[in-house]
Order: sequence, then C-alpha cells, then structure tokens
Amino acid sequence: MSEKLDNVEEPKKKRRWLRGCLTLIGVMFVVGIIGSLFSSGGDDEATQVATIADKANESDEAEVQADDVGLEKTVADTVIEEPTAEPTDSPQPTNTPQPTDTPQVVTSFEVGDVVSINDYVMVVLGWSKSEGNDIFKPDAGKGFVAVDVLFVNQGSSSESLSSLLQMTLKDSTGQNYKPDLIAQSALNVSSPDGELTAGERSRGTVGFQVPQEANDLQFVFDASIWGTGKIFVDLGPDPISYDPPSELDGEVTLDMYSIGETIIIGDFALTVNGVTFPEGNDFNKPDDGKRFIIVDVTFDNVSGDSTNLSSAAQMTLKDSTGQKYNVDIMASVASGGSTPDGELVAGEKLRGQVGYQVPIDSTGLVFVFDANIFGAGKVFVALE
Repeated sequence: MSEKLDNVEEPKKKRRWLRGCLTLIGVMFVVGIIGSLFSSGGDDEATQVATIADKANESDEAEVQADDVGLEKTVADTVIEEPTAEPTDSPQPTNTPQPTDTPQVVTSFEVGDVVSINDYVMVVLGWSKSEGNDIFKPDAGKGFVAVDVLFVNQGSSSESLSSLLQMTLKDSTGQNYKPDLIAQSALNVSSPDGELTAGERSRGTVGFQVPQEANDLQFVFDASIWGTGKIFVDLGPDPISYDPPSELDGEVTLDMYSIGETIIIGDFALTVNGVTFPEGNDFNKPDDGKRFIIVDVTFDNVSGDSTNLSSAAQMTLKDSTGQKYNVDIMASVASGGSTPDGELVAGEKLRGQVGYQVPIDSTGLVFVFDANIFGAGKVFVALE
C-alpha cells in the first residue's frame, strides 16, 4: 500500500516543482522589464481607428482578411442623457435635493477592432479554449483560454510589453484573471512580451485559467501600469479567429540584416552563419503541422568586460505576421549542437545553434536578438 501511495504522490510532486519553476521564470522576466513600464506617451484614451472584422464575409472558420474602415469610437462618444423632470403645479421643496452622480459607462471594443492608446496600436485577433494535455491540465472545474493579440509600437522610442503586468481577463461578475503559466505551457505558445522598437509589431498568445462557467469574458490591456489608459475587448460568446492585417498604423519598415553579415550591437558582434531544418527522429519530432528550424549564430564579445548571453531571454524568431516564437528545447536538441549561453570574457567568441518550432506554412522568418534585456537595442536578421 505504501509503495502505491508513493507512486501516486510522485506526479503531484513533479507538477508542484514544475509550477514553481515556471513561476520563478515569470518573476525573473517581470523584474527584467519593470523599469521600462513606468509610463507611456501619447493619448491615454482608447480610440478605435479601424476594424479587420468584415463580419458579413466571415468564413466557416471565422477568418477574414484585413479591411480597414474609418471608424472612430472613444469614451467621449458615449453620452448618457439625464432624465428631464415633468412639469408640475405641485409646490416645490424649499431645499433642492442634490443630483446623484450619473454612472459612467466603460467603452469596450470587439475582437477585430484596431485600437490606439498611448504608444500602442492593438488588435485582438481571436481566442480559443483548451483542456490542456497529458502534462499540463487545468484545475478541476476550470479550463484554459488563449487570447491571440497583436501590438504595434507607434511611438518614437522602444517600449516593453509584459503580459503578467498589463494583460488580464474579466468575466461578467468583474472577477479578474491573471495570465497563467501552466496554461501558457499547455498551449505551447509564445506571449507578445518583451521590447518593441519604434514601429515594430509583435503578435503572441496569452493563456488564462478560468472557471468553466465563466461567461462574458473581456480581455483588458493596461497600456501604462503607473499611468492611465486601458483597453477593454469583449471576446464574445464563442471562440473566433481573424487573419492579421498586413499593415497597421504606426508600423514602419525595420532595418533588416542578412545571413553572413556581421552586426555590431551593444557588447557583441553578431553573425548568423546559416539555417537548417532537421526532421528530428522517432523520439523527438516537431508537432503536427510544424517544423524545426535551427539558427547557427556566432557572438564576439567586443567590449572590454565580461558579459553574458541567454538564448531564452535574448533570442526569438518572428514571422511575417509578427508572431513571436521562443526557443524550443526539443528543436535545439535536434540540432545536435548546443545553444550559445553563458559568460563571455572580453574578446571571447562563442558559436551555437538555437532551435525553434514554427508552423510549416510560416513565411518571412526573422531572427531577433535583444542585446540588452534591461534596455533598448535589437537587431533583425532575415532568414529567407
């Protein structure tokens, strides 16, 4: 009996350990970007500037092409008329009662609305539900919700995004739900977190864990944690998805480098040597509909001091839609090499292979290196 109980408890211990590790990673990431989130310039009033939801032409999968429409919807557009008193011959009281405050109505948007606030342009492209997988499951009576969201930095300087600090879900009761790291792992998706240079777009998915009976879900983005300005997006009764627009307001063409070019950025001289696409093996294959891609890259420490590299924190992939892909452990293993991580002393060179897992039909892949996770400085290398 004791042996059987031990076997039952072992998965629970592993799950608790895994949750702890994921929580620690989340905390470390938040600490890394918190300094850049004190304020954000621009207008702190959410304004709809367009919509990509041509609902009359939705496909069976509810996916449509971008269709810019000149619409404006602000909080100021919502006018609440106070009731007018009916005339009466009755004597009026000598002490006039003070009018009560008129309730304010929060302006909300819909999935597919392109909304501008402060230095951001944002559009929720869709959402879905999930029951998890064999390793990552929701708590009893709950389910995972994934929100697909796209941002553009329309400001003139770099900005940082944090799903843990700036993005939440609400239900019809006003209950607030924070991003859930277990949901993120179960969905096997990348969030839009991190630095956005001026004019850059970033697309990602944010995972939440909510009660199965929760309804009227609303995605909330806080554009300035210590300032003012929020966007509220009603997700609607059923999961839905739209194709991302090819262009958004504030987006600019970024400086792009090529494979083989050496780029000086911060403490490093960076060269992408090449790209491979391993198929894996019987024990390590990409998920259905996806492929492994390996970026072979060399770093030289050109500063006069020791410095450190982190593939997980500093190296990502993006596709033509702005979708972000984090380092994939299984893909990195399939490379047969090792990732370029750790300390580099002054003058040291380090070469490594960084693996990612992307959809087979993804195009316009770009390797992104963030030279300073606590400040500004990114380079983009076209892989195709």
